[in-house]
Amino acid sequence: MSALLEVDGLNVRFPALGGLHPVRDVSFSLAAGETLGIVGESGCGKSLTALALMGLLPPGAERDAGRLAFQGQHLERISDRAMADLRGRRMAMIFQEPMTSLNPAYTIGNQLAETYLRHMRASRRAARERSAEALDLVGLSAAGERLAQYPHQLSGGMRQRVMIAMALICRPDLLIADEPTTALDVTIQLEILHLLARLQRELGMALVLITHDLGIVARVTERVSVMYAGQIVETGPTRSVFDQPAHPYTRALLDCIPVPGRTALGAPLGAIPGTVPALVGDLGGCHFRGRCAQAQAACAPAPIPLHTAEPGRAVRCLLSSGWKSAPSSTALASVVEAEPAIGAPVLSAVRLSCSYRLRAGLFRYGRTLHAVDGVDLELLKGEVLGVVGESGCGKTTLARMLLGILPPTGGEVRLDGQLLDGLRRRDVARRVQAVFQDPYGSLNPRKTIGAIIGLPLAVHGIGDAVSRRQRVLEMMERVGLPGRLAARMPAQLSGGQRQRVAIARALVMQPDVVVCDEPTSALDVSVQAQILNLLQELRRVFGLTYLLISHNLAVVAHMATRVAVMYLGRVVEEGPTADVFAAPRHPYTQALLASVLTPEPGLAIPEPRLRGSVPEAARGQAGCAFHPRCPAAMPVCRERTPRVVADGLARVACHLHAPTE
Repeated sequence: MSALLEVDGLNVRFPALGGLHPVRDVSFSLAAGETLGIVGESGCGKSLTALALMGLLPPGAERDAGRLAFQGQHLERISDRAMADLRGRRMAMIFQEPMTSLNPAYTIGNQLAETYLRHMRASRRAARERSAEALDLVGLSAAGERLAQYPHQLSGGMRQRVMIAMALICRPDLLIADEPTTALDVTIQLEILHLLARLQRELGMALVLITHDLGIVARVTERVSVMYAGQIVETGPTRSVFDQPAHPYTRALLDCIPVPGRTALGAPLGAIPGTVPALVGDLGGCHFRGRCAQAQAACAPAPIPLHTAEPGRAVRCLLSSGWKSAPSSTALASVVEAEPAIGAPVLSAVRLSCSYRLRAGLFRYGRTLHAVDGVDLELLKGEVLGVVGESGCGKTTLARMLLGILPPTGGEVRLDGQLLDGLRRRDVARRVQAVFQDPYGSLNPRKTIGAIIGLPLAVHGIGDAVSRRQRVLEMMERVGLPGRLAARMPAQLSGGQRQRVAIARALVMQPDVVVCDEPTSALDVSVQAQILNLLQELRRVFGLTYLLISHNLAVVAHMATRVAVMYLGRVVEEGPTADVFAAPRHPYTQALLASVLTPEPGLAIPEPRLRGSVPEAARGQAGCAFHPRCPAAMPVCRERTPRVVADGLARVACHLHAPTE
């Protein structure tokens, strides 16, 4: 029986870009109904491989292959028109960022109908009916209303469902999903993965899943191909590859992942040194040898072929037959440096609130949105306090008030017992700094790296030009940036290097507290491990205190000594991380933790405990804010707001744990 998709010796080149060769001799096949995962760091050629299959390469790209066939039809030999007919009808793709993939000027209905009209030659009425059916298929409620809405009126999870509906509206035989859940909360991610699995079963389609999240690959795919520097370096059944990785790069990726319950608090992760090489010209020998701890002289001279290691397994490594795996992150977990001593509260919030009045027209306001509602929280000196919750729960708003850049509408913030309102902004900035989510958007693209890091020193009048430059170079060295990069611009650096610049800029003032708002969400697992290890090292060296905001619960479990769980602007559970994660009290905390996908092949995707997204918070809501989504809701939950009570080492706001009266 022939394969649905056959790829043999695929290459993608950009001759005008100095011989850039980002996809090199890629081969794999896919059967009808099968799921293949493609993993690797950014810059390894995953997305370009997908675009080459779809015939969507950017201008200037050249594609060639020994065989590139879909349903027996050679894609290299068909016309552009025939490829356009095939694309969307029999082959479809979900792109990484739904907001940039949807046209903001057209309604959802128009964009869905356009695809159906193009391929099915149907009437507009039939296209509209089919569009509504597609939205129902992907679980979007009130499909008729959604068709009239624009992309900006939908949440991130809803927009991703629209993208899936658009890809599936013609019932394709092959779906390529490029990072379909990267920007989503763990709860929405779980819904999307369940949706894809259900639709794959119902439609009998094959799925190529491109992602850097190894937890998703382990739970969703049947086979996996690991890409590095344009090549597939290992491929085989997912369970076999995860349990016994044959290539050093595969093992290194797995060692980068913090696993709750298996990776000790603060233990160094197995970060991969360096970065993916520039894919220009002949790289010679093994492409991974420059970052491989097992590299030998024989790895350098000649290209390494992809050879069969065992039935169903192939690996591109000279050492694969007798290679022993490096210590895993579990083994590294025993090597933990002493934790800094925990002291008195350095930053505290007392009944802290922030409200926004939403416009109902050009000259009038409507309802009030309460982003943060009466939060009491203490950040102790020397600790790492993790703040978790879905998007829209108020985490970033809380951080902005603690930083002093957003005035609260109620309550107060104290820094070492002093009201933040009574301190000068300059004094607060010297003691409390931030590392933001987007390492590129938070850096001035028109200034050099040296100027960006040194700017706080200049603004606060610390030292002269010579001493400031010396301080900048010292801080760059401390965060692992060579001094020669001081003259470069942000665009000339990798994502991991830019995040190191952001950390250096935050620490150059020697603050007491650093607020880290999703500091690794935009990074590969390998770079994430480097940044997490760096943050831990700097905390011990400088005695720093961190407030860590993240939707990645594995990162919080690895970094945070204490955790606060937020929902609709309120802290619903708070306590030592190990205690809260081992025995969560609040149903919302339980649902978040149940959504974490650890890289354990063979385990099923857990059933989503939460449906829908976080609603808007309005003052005057009766009862517990979580009760509309809570699987354990009781009548009292709809009538009375729960008080915060102590339960062992944790504090929880839930009627299930209220003391009996």
